[in-house]
Amino acid sequence: MVMLSNEVKLFCEKEAADFLSISVKTLQQWRYLKKPPVYIKFGRNVRYNYHDLVKYMKACTVEPMN
Repeated sequence: MVMLSNEVKLFCEKEAADFLSISVKTLQQWRYLKKPPVYIKFGRNVRYNYHDLVKYMKACTVEPMN
């Protein structure tokens, strides 16, 4: 994990996949298909912002109807 300033935490591909409990291959496939979560690309390096990953997880939350 890379930290920029006080609040920005950037995860590498493996860390992001672990955080989301998915495989790196799934994360790569989602990028190829232009699916969320959003990511940052520096040349060939891909990074995921911690806050973007949390935002993505919240968007995936399903609340059952009573």
